[in-house]
Amino acid sequence: MTALPFLTLDTRLLPPAQRLAAWRAAIPNYDAHPIEGAEAAFGVFARAWLLGDIIVTHTTVSAVCFSRSTERLRADGADTYNLHILLQGSGSGDVDGRALSVGPGQLVGFDLSRPFTVLSEPSESVSIVIGRATLQDAARAEPDLHGHVFEGAAGLLLADHCLALTRHLPAATTNDAAPIVRATLAHVVAALPAARSRPTTGEAGATRIRHEVRRYIDRHIGSDDLSPETIGQSLDLSRTSLYRSFQPVGGIAAFILRRRLQAVRTLLLHPSETRPISDIARSLGFTSNSHFAAAFRKEYGCSPRDVRAHQRIPIDPGETHGDVSSQFQSWMVR
Repeated sequence: MTALPFLTLDTRLLPPAQRLAAWRAAIPNYDAHPIEGAEAAFGVFARAWLLGDIIVTHTTVSAVCFSRSTERLRADGADTYNLHILLQGSGSGDVDGRALSVGPGQLVGFDLSRPFTVLSEPSESVSIVIGRATLQDAARAEPDLHGHVFEGAAGLLLADHCLALTRHLPAATTNDAAPIVRATLAHVVAALPAARSRPTTGEAGATRIRHEVRRYIDRHIGSDDLSPETIGQSLDLSRTSLYRSFQPVGGIAAFILRRRLQAVRTLLLHPSETRPISDIARSLGFTSNSHFAAAFRKEYGCSPRDVRAHQRIPIDPGETHGDVSSQFQSWMVR
């Protein structure tokens, strides 16, 4: 049987002066440039699988800024959705005028027909590119995914599915493509967000505070000193403002705990992460193994050891195939 079409791009195989150009050529729908100060160390390793109506990519990239300006929208007319889950790293930016902040283990949606700018630290991620017509046909509606961070049980199942794809696609064949696409679309449709309403002035203020705090948490997720008190002091927020802003999402302490658990879970699913589970938990702020284990089981319904047992299959970084940048481009322009 025939393996799924796949491509691998590894800029480490290119002279340093050619690496950024090769990456830009591979992703023509985006304006991408290294974050200031990171140009010399810029590098990308990406693997992509073509499944007909969807494309799955697994990417490791240096600190970079991705954007789609209004000029870019008019120029290329890209009409796809991109579901993006961070395995490592964090990102923040602006999506249609709304602040966005995401960290390890979080899944966010983008609509490539609308503008956005995201600054990302060095990161590893999985993305699913879906044509607009394909997703609309499956959902029987036009979903509003732009800047939406998927949460809840359905969102978690969709994130798990994204990770599972990287584990199983290397062994998949062309005969598997159609069932995989149907399963993926079913997961996406089940997790689609409800229609958004415009926030009131007070809600907008709380949303702004939550964005600033989430960004701070994602950047200091492994700090032993991450607490509501240090967050308030660092961001010059009163205790009242901080607690009131996070009341709708279960409180600031609960939010910090969830983000740390998400980060641990993502590392447990990482194929090259071999540290003992207790060391991983300690690196992300858990000082008590029993507290960590109990909190993890309560959040996910299983033990950290159970999650580690389902690690993803690693990708061989030595594989390359032809003129990869131009082939990536031919896949991504839709």
